[in-house]
Amino acid sequence: MKDNLPLVTICIPTYNAQETVQETLDSILSQKYSNIVIKVFDNCSTDNTVNIIKENMAKYSNLQLIINDENLGGEGNFTKCLQSGEGKYTAIFHSDDIYHPLMIEKTIYHLEQNAELVAISTKASTIDMSARVTGERFTPYELRSKLLNTLSFDSLLNLTLKYGNFITCPSVVAKTEVYKTNIKTWNGTDFKTSADLDVWLRLSKIGPIGFLNEKLINYRVAPASISYNLKKIRTHRHDIFLVLDHYLNGKKSAYYDFLELKDHALRTYNNLNITNKNIVFNPWSFKFLKVAFKDIFHLKLYLSILVIWFLTLPFRLLNRA
Repeated sequence: MKDNLPLVTICIPTYNAQETVQETLDSILSQKYSNIVIKVFDNCSTDNTVNIIKENMAKYSNLQLIINDENLGGEGNFTKCLQSGEGKYTAIFHSDDIYHPLMIEKTIYHLEQNAELVAISTKASTIDMSARVTGERFTPYELRSKLLNTLSFDSLLNLTLKYGNFITCPSVVAKTEVYKTNIKTWNGTDFKTSADLDVWLRLSKIGPIGFLNEKLINYRVAPASISYNLKKIRTHRHDIFLVLDHYLNGKKSAYYDFLELKDHALRTYNNLNITNKNIVFNPWSFKFLKVAFKDIFHLKLYLSILVIWFLTLPFRLLNRA
């Protein structure tokens, strides 16, 4: 049976992941799909991560460990993953998430049945540090009625403008050849923490991306998560705008402005002293009202933004005094 299945490489970039990496490995090593090679790229961990991986290697012949000579940074380690796939498909899974036993089997089935797809992503539940389910990652309303959606470059860009980056990074499985020949690098230099969105948009220029409307990954949102911490403390402009500005070439839209308003609200909330005078936080423009009343998602978001505006008003008034 294994000989009839396309080989899938699962790359796992790690750094000081001793608290979660065993759960991740357990979920990947118990996949129902049998033709898998697992490559862990350790970025010079200083905790017990490497020993945990070595203990698993003694039991599983398809598990490999590559220890970097020096810490390459997160983006550098992701680039190494992009370039190290073998077989027909490659996935880059995070070292703190948990994967459904049918994650690989179901994604490969849809990739094989839809040869035009260059990659596929899935819905995701969210979990805390104790692996308790806390909710789910947002799925655009336009993608909820079908099991498998096909996203072109234009549709992916437009949905990103409308909702933000909704592709859960460690849910993506892509064609190995496309990663190695066309994508090649994880461009953290230009796009920083939103380099993953740049990869999805570059992929969608090569061919359509599938979005599987099924929760096949438990995505950890906890104090140990980089994205969690950044959201809590960030006071600079979101890196997503580095990507959007690059692909839009100056052609902004009402949804872009609304996304920027949301970003301003969060930055204002995170920095109540408003030391950055360049942050302009004015939600009362008619252009924002037009977007807010287009659908329930943006209306709820707009109401949340207004709450932040009123909560931070005294601090902003003091800052002007």
